[in-house]
Amino acid sequence: MEDSCIVYWKGMCAGILQRSRHEYRFIYAANFLGSPFAEAISHSLPLRSQQFVSQELFPCFDQLLPKGKALLAFAKLEHCNPRNPIEVLARLGKRTVGAVSFGPPATDSGLGGDGTTGLHFAR
Repeated sequence: MEDSCIVYWKGMCAGILQRSRHEYRFIYAANFLGSPFAEAISHSLPLRSQQFVSQELFPCFDQLLPKGKALLAFAKLEHCNPRNPIEVLARLGKRTVGAVSFGPPATDSGLGGDGTTGLHFAR
């Protein structure tokens, strides 16, 4: 099973955050990397074309999640699983503090209709 959400930086589509059974991955979109307005989302995620991999959710994304009772209330309101941070982030959308916001996977957001993100990633 894999979950994903689109990550935005100051309203620009910056990349995709994915979770598989054993790891989290983040990769910047090539078109974002090529933009003169591109900035690193975090010091721990500097601009580069290679994906980042972690056993835990990257701290810069984890800190945006509601915690405790707030998380449970949000999950109930949004009808999402509070134990699935990717789903919660996607549901948070633009209701975050700071420059980072989130969107649903591309098949739901209209960025791509073929089951891919519709974004171009360097490999």
